[in-house]
Amino acid sequence: MSLLSSKSASMGSLPNPFLASGDLGEEKPSGSEPLLLNMSKVDDGTAIDTSGAKSIWTIVGVVAFYIFASISTILLNKSVLKVEGIPSLLFLWAQLVIAVIILQVARLFRLISLPPVNLGVFMQVFGLIAINVIGLALNTLCLANIDAVLYQVARSMILPMTVAMSPFIQGTYPTPKILAACSLIFVGFIVGLFGERHFSATNVTTAGIVFGILSSFSTSCHSFVIKSSFGSVQSQWTGTFDLVYYNNLFSSILLIPLLLVERDQILRFSSLLVDNPAVRNSFIWGTALSGASGLLINLAGFLQIKVTSPITHTVSSAARGVLQTIAAYFILGEAVTLPRCIGIGITLLGSCAYSWFKSQEATAYKKV
Repeated sequence: MSLLSSKSASMGSLPNPFLASGDLGEEKPSGSEPLLLNMSKVDDGTAIDTSGAKSIWTIVGVVAFYIFASISTILLNKSVLKVEGIPSLLFLWAQLVIAVIILQVARLFRLISLPPVNLGVFMQVFGLIAINVIGLALNTLCLANIDAVLYQVARSMILPMTVAMSPFIQGTYPTPKILAACSLIFVGFIVGLFGERHFSATNVTTAGIVFGILSSFSTSCHSFVIKSSFGSVQSQWTGTFDLVYYNNLFSSILLIPLLLVERDQILRFSSLLVDNPAVRNSFIWGTALSGASGLLINLAGFLQIKVTSPITHTVSSAARGVLQTIAAYFILGEAVTLPRCIGIGITLLGSCAYSWFKSQEATAYKKV
């Protein structure tokens, strides 16, 4: 899963060099959710497409792969997190470790090449990895406490928060159209999460909402950190899997201290693994599949960044949101109520409007 899981943004969800999780299930800077493996996105819609002309079938294939990998990651993660007793952060850590193991096995069979690991590289990316780990942890905790149907809505405040922080961090001010689009997203957030009369009946917990807001905030901060510091180290990594490998390896190391938060739960779960074969099988197979799926979402995120534009990414993210809702209903048996559908629709409309307005601004800037 790799919530985790941006051309922008999602990694805005990612172009982020770091795409995820994704989504938790979590893409590009367009305002959706990947993307180094398990990386938080940067959905701010500021990515620039430098890929040039691409075959329509190439774009369709990449978008379809992205949607499949993203939805699969979210559903796999949610299905495992629904198993009683599984510590959320331990599950995330195990996914990162599985991803590192898969990459090492691929290296042994000479399918890929991996970069050397040293303290200098670790120190260079420490800040980026640290804030990414925090984002991954919050993404996972959000998904653990909310239905997959509403996961995208719970983290929809990424764009509004990024826009609100821009004047203070970058000295840039949003246009009225951008503010209108962000307001629309905020309305969708309120309708989707607070439109239900009975939270317990629809599994819209206070914890899920809080973790969703904190996740959005951490992802917004992550986008600014990338813009300010990533350029200094990006040129050193040329391999396709360099960032994926470093991200998963270093994230798994930095996540260890956070496991202390779940110490008691992990101790109880250890006994449960020994005594309950069903839980043990769910955890082992779920972690293995989610780790592999996380790698796919990383690859899908990089391809999205390379092949599609921010608008295409936003449209594909909107389609993914609809399909994810349908899949969660049929596969996970989650409720799809009218307030939820309205909230999702308004949020997606606001994200599309944001991407469209940013595209218009970019076009007008080029003409000047």
